[in-house]
Amino acid sequence: MRQIVGSVLKWLAVVMCALLIIAGALWFRPAWTPTIRAPRGTASLEQVELNGSRQWLLIRGQDRDQPLVLFLHGGPGMPAMYLAHASTRELERDFVVVHWDRHFAQAMRQVRDVPCVAARSARH
Repeated sequence: MRQIVGSVLKWLAVVMCALLIIAGALWFRPAWTPTIRAPRGTASLEQVELNGSRQWLLIRGQDRDQPLVLFLHGGPGMPAMYLAHASTRELERDFVVVHWDRHFAQAMRQVRDVPCVAARSARH
């Protein structure tokens, strides 16, 4: 019986270590957005500097000439950009959806040598 318990605990420890490694890899990967394959589509994740603070814009839409919808999430410490692909996919058909990941939110922790552009050049 002790051998069985010891074996189960050993496999449980291996599984937990594997899950921690996977979670760590996902946590430290660079931020990105999938491509939109529509001829006039746009999909970009851009870092901008606003009042000396680096922030992120996720810009997605099937037609870049459609009206813009600006999505502001709940606030600092409550990132919502990771939900963007599931929550606004329908809107991307008729609008260009811009998610503004404001100061001290999720994407800011994942900066990986992304050049910072002036806010006025971030529009499409």
